[in-house]
Amino acid sequence: MNFGTGEKVYEKDEGVLLDSELLPAAVKCWFTVQGRGMPLSMKIRNEEGEIQTMAPIFTDTFQKLRYGGVPLWRYQCRVFQEGIEKSFCLYFYPEEGKWRVGK
Repeated sequence: MNFGTGEKVYEKDEGVLLDSELLPAAVKCWFTVQGRGMPLSMKIRNEEGEIQTMAPIFTDTFQKLRYGGVPLWRYQCRVFQEGIEKSFCLYFYPEEGKWRVGK
């Protein structure tokens, strides 16, 4: 017998990486009155151990997801650094208040 809540608890999305494939990030974010987060800049530690700042961040898409009951906000972003446009995904875990970025 199966029970359902009418809400999708797990959606398969190849664009979401495993937590082991994500790097911790310090993100400066502005939250609107409606509760939507807008990433402005971020700092990550590169392979050499140096802290790298990326700003400004432009958000292309935003999705509120739920994986195994855990809420997850996914931002498809881009940043211009040294004249080159770089695209990446930012992940925010609202219950933990932690940010991760795809490697």
